[in-house]
Amino acid sequence: MRETARTALVASAAPELDAALDHAMKTNTVAKWYFTHGMYAYGCDTPRAHMAACMDYHLRDGIAEQIRGPTLVYEAEKDLFFQGQAQQLYDHLTCPKTLIRFTDAEGAGAH
Repeated sequence: MRETARTALVASAAPELDAALDHAMKTNTVAKWYFTHGMYAYGCDTPRAHMAACMDYHLRDGIAEQIRGPTLVYEAEKDLFFQGQAQQLYDHLTCPKTLIRFTDAEGAGAH
């Protein structure tokens, strides 16, 4: 699935995907913020280019296991974009580690 997504994201033209991303930005303020900020931060001109750039950043393939310093991993109960990834990272770390979960009960579920 990841390679299928990458192929669509780096295609010279993907009008349906571009239209879907444009629609998301026009109808969802969180999506608009995410893509606008992401395009700025990554130096990308389009939401699709931003998503393609994000795929280059990961801790798979043994990278997480190379982290040696004590690591604090935060997880939000209602994470909007990366649900479950904090736990996955935590599980792969071999260094001293701590996982802290922010919950709705604490008023921090979407932190």
